[in-house]
Amino acid sequence: MIALNTPHDDGRAPSPNFASASEDAAIARTALRRMDAEGLMARGCVVMIRFERLRERLGERCWGHVRGKVRALVEQRLERRRRMGREGVWISETELVLAVPADNIDIIQGASMRMLMCVYGGIQMGWSSADVDVRLVTELRGDEIACVRLDPTAIVRGDPAAFVLD
Repeated sequence: MIALNTPHDDGRAPSPNFASASEDAAIARTALRRMDAEGLMARGCVVMIRFERLRERLGERCWGHVRGKVRALVEQRLERRRRMGREGVWISETELVLAVPADNIDIIQGASMRMLMCVYGGIQMGWSSADVDVRLVTELRGDEIACVRLDPTAIVRGDPAAFVLD
């Protein structure tokens, strides 16, 4: 379970690239409730992409310099998605939720991979399946998100059997 009301629950200050932790949480809460109401979570069409491993690899000092670029790269990609009527929202500094209106795991994996390639390619950093943390959002319970982690090696291979690690 991931709490929405505490997007920076690890004690770190919110990034200057975010309006505020509480504003991000409010935006995320609204978007997630809409995704849930439309039945996207129940159909398995909502994924969370976590960039925490990227942050860990870079270390706090480098992350401080790169996080604005990561945010900009993702926002650029999200803008294209929004023009196609698809939704994506940050729920914290390193967690992004995407609605992928398709019941096909290949399409869901493809959307996740394109976002990851966009970020890692944009900051010119190599990556492997160990850097992939993609989760299927299964339910919104109040201010908490229930999700299951997808197998990163299957996602990188494009294997339709990407479900489910935990």
